[in-house]
Amino acid sequence: MSLLLTAADPLNGCLISATSSSDVIVAATDGQVACYAAVGPRSTAGGSKPVSPTACCPAESALPHRLWQHRIVGGRVEHAASLACDGSAYLLVTSHGGALPLQAAVVTVTGPGMAPALAARLELGGGGMEDSAEPHEAPATHPKFSNLARCPAGGVGNSGGFLLAASLRQGTVHLIRAERAADGGWELRAAATRLCDRVTMEPGSVIDVESLALGPASASLAAGRPPHLYAAVLYCSHRLGGGSRVRHVACLEVGEGQELRSCAWFHRNVHPTTSLVAALPGARMLVAASDGLALVQADAPQNRQLVPARLQGQPTCAAVLSEQLAVVACGDGQLLLLDLQRLEAAPVVAGPLSAAPTCLAFLPAAGSAAAAAEAGASMLAPPAGLLFVGSSNGGSMFLQLPAWQMVPADDAAQLAASVAPISSACMFEDDCGDRRLLACCGQPPFARLALGCLAAGLTPLASGGGDLPGLVRLLGLQASSSAPCHRYLLLSCDDPAAGSGGCTMALEAQGGELRSATLPGLQADVVTLLASPLPRGALLQVTPQGARVFKPSAGGATVSCWQPPGGIHVSLAAQQGRYLALACGALLQVLYCGGTGRLQEECRLQLPQQASALTLFQLGDGGQEGGELWLAVGLWLTNQVLLQPLSAEQPTCQLALPCQPRSLAVISSGSSGDRGTPAGSSSGGTYLVVGSSSGEVLWWQLAVQQDAFGSSTGVQLEESGWARAGLAPVTLHLLPSAAATHGSNGSSMQAPAPERPTAPADTSVAAAAASSGRARRPTLLAVSDQALLLGPDAAQPSHLAPARLHGAQGLAAACPFITAELPGSSLAYVQGGELHIGGVDPAVQLRWDELPLGDSAVASAALALGSCGVAAVACAEAHGGSSLRLLDASSLDQLAWLPMPAGHAITALAAAHLPCSSLFEAATGGPGSGAGSAGGSAATVASGAPAAAEAGTKEFLLVALSADAVAAGGSGQAAEGELPDAYGAGAAGAESSQPWWRQQPTDQRQPASGQQGQQAGSSPQPQPAAMLRVYEVRQRQQPEPAPGSTGTSSSRGHELVLHGSCPLPTAVFSLTAVQPDTQAYSAWIAGTPPGSSGSADTGTPAERPSAPVLAAGCHDGMVRLYRVYIDDQGVEAHRTVQRGLADIAAAAMEPLRLSAEPEHQQTGQGGGAERGRIGGTNQQASHPPALLAPTLDRRLWHGRVALQLVAKAPTCFEGLPTSLTAAGSTLCALDLLSSLTAFRVQPLAAGQPPSLVPLAADLAGQHVSAALPLGPGGHAVLAGLANGGLLLLQRDEAAERQHHAAAKQHWDALREQGATGEDEAAAPAARPNAAFAPSLREVTALEPLSVASPSTTAALGYGGSSGVAGIFPGVLGVALRRFGELGEPGSHGCSADSMPRSGSRGARQVAPPASEVLPSHGDLATVVCANGSVLTAQVVNPEEHNTLWQLQKVAEATAEHDTMLALGPADAAGGAACVPNAAIDGSLLKAAYTQAAWRQRLLRAAPADVVHRGRCILEARSVL
Repeated sequence: MSLLLTAADPLNGCLISATSSSDVIVAATDGQVACYAAVGPRSTAGGSKPVSPTACCPAESALPHRLWQHRIVGGRVEHAASLACDGSAYLLVTSHGGALPLQAAVVTVTGPGMAPALAARLELGGGGMEDSAEPHEAPATHPKFSNLARCPAGGVGNSGGFLLAASLRQGTVHLIRAERAADGGWELRAAATRLCDRVTMEPGSVIDVESLALGPASASLAAGRPPHLYAAVLYCSHRLGGGSRVRHVACLEVGEGQELRSCAWFHRNVHPTTSLVAALPGARMLVAASDGLALVQADAPQNRQLVPARLQGQPTCAAVLSEQLAVVACGDGQLLLLDLQRLEAAPVVAGPLSAAPTCLAFLPAAGSAAAAAEAGASMLAPPAGLLFVGSSNGGSMFLQLPAWQMVPADDAAQLAASVAPISSACMFEDDCGDRRLLACCGQPPFARLALGCLAAGLTPLASGGGDLPGLVRLLGLQASSSAPCHRYLLLSCDDPAAGSGGCTMALEAQGGELRSATLPGLQADVVTLLASPLPRGALLQVTPQGARVFKPSAGGATVSCWQPPGGIHVSLAAQQGRYLALACGALLQVLYCGGTGRLQEECRLQLPQQASALTLFQLGDGGQEGGELWLAVGLWLTNQVLLQPLSAEQPTCQLALPCQPRSLAVISSGSSGDRGTPAGSSSGGTYLVVGSSSGEVLWWQLAVQQDAFGSSTGVQLEESGWARAGLAPVTLHLLPSAAATHGSNGSSMQAPAPERPTAPADTSVAAAAASSGRARRPTLLAVSDQALLLGPDAAQPSHLAPARLHGAQGLAAACPFITAELPGSSLAYVQGGELHIGGVDPAVQLRWDELPLGDSAVASAALALGSCGVAAVACAEAHGGSSLRLLDASSLDQLAWLPMPAGHAITALAAAHLPCSSLFEAATGGPGSGAGSAGGSAATVASGAPAAAEAGTKEFLLVALSADAVAAGGSGQAAEGELPDAYGAGAAGAESSQPWWRQQPTDQRQPASGQQGQQAGSSPQPQPAAMLRVYEVRQRQQPEPAPGSTGTSSSRGHELVLHGSCPLPTAVFSLTAVQPDTQAYSAWIAGTPPGSSGSADTGTPAERPSAPVLAAGCHDGMVRLYRVYIDDQGVEAHRTVQRGLADIAAAAMEPLRLSAEPEHQQTGQGGGAERGRIGGTNQQASHPPALLAPTLDRRLWHGRVALQLVAKAPTCFEGLPTSLTAAGSTLCALDLLSSLTAFRVQPLAAGQPPSLVPLAADLAGQHVSAALPLGPGGHAVLAGLANGGLLLLQRDEAAERQHHAAAKQHWDALREQGATGEDEAAAPAARPNAAFAPSLREVTALEPLSVASPSTTAALGYGGSSGVAGIFPGVLGVALRRFGELGEPGSHGCSADSMPRSGSRGARQVAPPASEVLPSHGDLATVVCANGSVLTAQVVNPEEHNTLWQLQKVAEATAEHDTMLALGPADAAGGAACVPNAAIDGSLLKAAYTQAAWRQRLLRAAPADVVHRGRCILEARSVL
């Protein structure tokens, strides 16, 4: 097996550097390099604008334009700097996994496609440097680079060139020189200098370089000498093993041999906040600290000038604006403008930036430098240009000078959308079943949460017209049938206050604006259902009163009109070419509009009931476009869709749905020109799309059945799939391609259906139907409370693929609207009560929404509760303490903030499905039933619980707390109760017929003496050092919204209930729930097949599935296993009272004391004492009194929570388990020492509670930073390595069983021999009643199967040294489902609450026929990297690997390298041979199949059967 890796987002990564020359800025992330230049201002028109541009920059500002962008393959970018003013050459420094040696290269950019080419290469930090390095000169933690300085002619080496200083090792500075060769090429040279040979230092000290700068010598002191450079070095000196860190600044002269020579000046013991040196005009060096700035002459230290300034944080970077001005940035987001002549400094940006700047680059406007020199630039009038403010801790931006305003940079959108660095993340399913990411990003004061989804994008271009009245419908209208763009936008409002029930307003696109317009002949006092242009300048308007054709050019004269019979109203309208269908109740009238505009009745159909949806379309032979005219209509009551050709008298097809059809459309995918489809498949198809009243979008492929004479006998529907657009009724709108025209014979539209008297006011439907042959690749927009795009798949044009539309939440109305007045416009929509014009970006990529946490907090962990749509975030407050924030998982709106107990920090969060009394009693038949274990009998799973959850379980929020000293690494371990005898076989006297939480002896169910409740006025007991809190987030019913108000997801009501706080023996740093194996350990090692009728050792029937248990990774290096039961309905308290009363009635006995009740009835232990109402405002929940001391750890009940320790086991190297992940009954523990240990959770014998059985471990020390078991049984483990690679580890299940069986046989032999000794494993006779307990001696080694090296992952945008923030099962994107999940026709299977989610698939997949079984997501994983990149990883078998490897080599050979630069070593002879354990680059293969030109080259270079096999593999793996 091997790994198939696919990048799920744009290759932006984390920003590394940004440098500027006179005309360009070169910005580098860890996966690519891009070059930007300034372009002219945007042309805008003045005047009053109902819809105004949303850009915040002035109209005359220049915009950044990307000249080229290169993807770097084979290394991680460490630095990039421009060597030419036009960006035609740049110096690139890369690494492999962040380790030495580094590679320096000169890259030239030539040709019309701006293709990169390597002109020179050089290795840095390798060779003799390592041979002669001191033992303590380790590689630098992060390489540091200076500015790129131009070598003066006649200076160093007596020629020009460029010089870059770099610190790659502790105490060493490399000087890298790039210069032109005699033949016009480039040459690279490098030399290293040890600072210990140039500056004084104490013996045994280590030098860490923190900042570097290169600058020229002053002209006055360089007289009579060749021009030369100086290097300023800010370094920190400290002793080995720790001690104080002292900072110094040294300025050294650059010699002719590219080495650092004598020290010109030296500043010892500078201020501790000094963090930056930078070169300034006038041969000066800037030494910047938080308390002030110092300007020092490069070779005249006596000319030191101080600038009084106090920065909010430590200086991070600086940039020169002119000979007089410079700008300095600090870590708190402050920008400081520095006047080099007046020695003044002042902040220039009101308020902090969105991220801490780490690099600045200035691009002056044309002629601004000369103008500034003439006028004398000042702090009030800085030079014009673009200032790039880059950040490696968040998004970057361009500021327009001198206004200091943000510039909307479309070409730099990837840099602006960076969410790096990600510290932790989680993946969850939202209300629609889409998988999303929730990430904790950044550091204070720029800590934030990021919500990511794989989606297309909606970008607003203009907005205005707030508070639109009533229910609004939007209709785009061309001026004529041949016009390529829309001219008018009609706003049709259903206003009950109006006398006629509605109105229609017209807006005209003219002069870059939308202005109110008067359209002669348009009826403005009624609702408009449909409007379209007709030939000869006529327009068609359909209202509830009928249809009317008029000519605006003739003063609005009526050409023709039609009114429904009997005074009934038109409810639906649809148009195809010159045919018009109108639904009037149960009557359907088809009209024909002739060339003169006259409306003629074509036919009339009587429906069995009122129509709910309507469309007209043409369907030819085989489902192709063109041909006979068909009608599709949905019915209100029976949830049917009728398909009927107009030539027939009766419907030829009836489609029964489990949900009500509210909109219909027909869309064609592909065309005859598409190639590369599998053999035997159609190159295109026509699809019927249905939008339901409950938020689903369903589609079928259509094919006409004909008789021998060519007449239509019926239509065949082939099931394709369905996806959820939202939870509200769906409307469908056609978005044609940019090249499509919108004439009357090129579109078919359906008008809204008015609400029925019993329907809510927001269920009106508007749909646009099939496109004509003019629009080759149209897209359907499905609008609900969210939006979905449905269009041809890029890899399979004959299929449709759904994609979420980011930015389209809460759309109230939408329609296609393309106007030349707003380039890029494609959609008009109403959102938040305002009218917007926007553009749709169909590219499906990872898009983020961010929530800043402010200056006071940083998120340490986050998770989402799928059952209620709430996310829980653990935050560390800046002022001390810890808090829990609850957010709406879909909108990031904060719902509540709960402070944790003083002196305690949150160390772990988990959302777990655990047994509880509310569902256990229902599953077992009510209170008092003698079930053996929670969830032991079949019962209905709670709504929102995953399919794998056992009956009787519900989702709870678990919060682990520990004292601050323990969380920081202190001891704080408390006494722990012993495990139950024989690993929980049961205590003497316990009621074995009762569940385990009722089997505790009476003396253990009572609190200890002196703790029978807190008396009035008594002081609370101290908090334990570590505790586990069990919360429940409950949805509560909200009152009905007021008329006219809109409810959003953030207004959903919840309440937070604390069920109990359980003391723990030590701090817990990881939590997860795991489902125990039903097979006992004794049966497993005996080789008994799972699911046998009995147990091998006892002969008793096999146990029913037990409830999930809780695994905890503890501070002492142990993994503990707990059984948990939550009495969320107080059943156990009621049962105890009832039992006591029954005992009193049965026999004379001492009256029942209140203190004999379970602990959750005691004062201070009341479950639910902490209860918070969560609504639209932030509220705090009160905390219960102090918990009991940790001496009561042996108690079973704590509040309403029963917690019992059943097993514990150490990890392989006994390190702190920082992460626990489960797959089925397999539990993987990742400890602090990077060891990975796999356990099986199963009982040792039938009837016993689960235990931890060690199976396998990573014994090679791979330095694993994240891990995920794959498959239902965890047969393989996907691990993220600290050096930036990915590793697939394989478990040998047969070897595991053999090891344990041999150890058991050896133990039995020793027991028979009566062996004794201190070692319990070798001394079974020491405990006559002891049972064999497996230990770490029986573990096997996890064998590596596939390796994705840092170079491979870097090629996918995954920075080599960035690390992995998390690995999660499944893939991101829209859940595409099969029809079997909808339920039987007529059922309520379409409701959101009952929608199954276990069969959801990744985005861009097409569901197979209902007879096929969808593949499991067990071998699919999403890898979230710290630099913000996201990968999809999946396992392929050896045969698939061989095919894909062969295709990958052909794709690499046939790729056009205009946007890609390969840095890896050239393949040796035979390099195309298959490497068994190498990862496959799925992104490369996806591009090869989806790009038409590349696909043709692939077809010519590779065998046809290999290309076809590869496509099938990639389609089955959701890559295509």
